[in-house]
This record gives sequence, structure tokens and C-alpha cells, in this order.
Amino acid sequence: VHCLNEEVFVISNTFPQNIFLDWISYSGTLLGQFKINFSGIDSSDYIFVNAINRNSEAIHLSVMYFNQSPRQQEKMKPYIGYDVLININASERWH
Repeated sequence: VHCLNEEVFVISNTFPQNIFLDWISYSGTLLGQFKINFSGIDSSDYIFVNAINRNSEAIHLSVMYFNQSPRQQEKMKPYIGYDVLININASERWH
């Protein structure tokens, strides 16, 4: 969960190839739901969303992938990172 200004972003995934993002106001209104698909990611990898930002047009996610759980080793470094940009007005919303 990431809180930003007066909004909450809930991130979930079953497999590292998909990220599900629920965008909710502090009052509980669902503002949008998005699905992000990555290809070529191994299903045994670990995903970490490092940061979320939003402006009037887009939601930006910084996503990192690890070969092992980052909580297990102190000096783990991601093997790949992605900057994901979700166009709020052009992306399909599920709700």
C-alpha cells in the first residue's frame, strides 16, 4: 500500500508478471483499477514497487525485480527495474 496526498494505491500480484493496482480516495471511493503485464519475467522472481507518483495525466510506478526475496539478504540488488507509466485517461479501468 502506498499513500500519496489524499489517495491510496493498493498493489497486489499473484505472479510477478502481473501487477494489479487499485486507486482509492481517502474517503473510500474507487478511482480506478489497472492491470500491468510484464513479459519475460520468471515466475519465481520477487517484485517490489519502489515508488508511486501521480499527476493529472498519469500514475508512475518504479518497479524492481529480485532473484531472491530482498528481506532475506541485506545487500540484495535488483537485477532489473522498470518505470511504468499509466495514462489515467487512456488506460482501461476495470470498475
